[in-house]
Amino acid sequence: MKAIYILPRPLAEITFAELTAREHTIGASGFSDMPNTNGLVIMDLAWLADSWAVRDAFEGNPDVIVLGEPWEPLPPAALAPLEALRAFSVASRAEERAVKVPVRDSDTVGKALRKALPRLLDAA
Repeated sequence: MKAIYILPRPLAEITFAELTAREHTIGASGFSDMPNTNGLVIMDLAWLADSWAVRDAFEGNPDVIVLGEPWEPLPPAALAPLEALRAFSVASRAEERAVKVPVRDSDTVGKALRKALPRLLDAA
């Protein structure tokens, strides 16, 4: 089951190393820097079926923003980093399909991700 998170880079590095060292915890996963967010990354983890205890512990960390399912409301803590990422894409023209409409607190997780990282959902 794939899940997407926003968290500080040092925590992502430690967590990724720990999770990949454990057997039967995660499948194909990774993380990417989020420019203009003071060191945050966006991380996707493909949790394996028997990893609920590890997942619950990870998601219980107060530094981890759990984005939830695409149809769920955007968590308030995710608004600023996703909007910063979308604005960076527009300003740098790094994202060919950059969306000029801002990420809003009324967006769903899926809509906010399509605005901030259009290619992320294309790869899913």
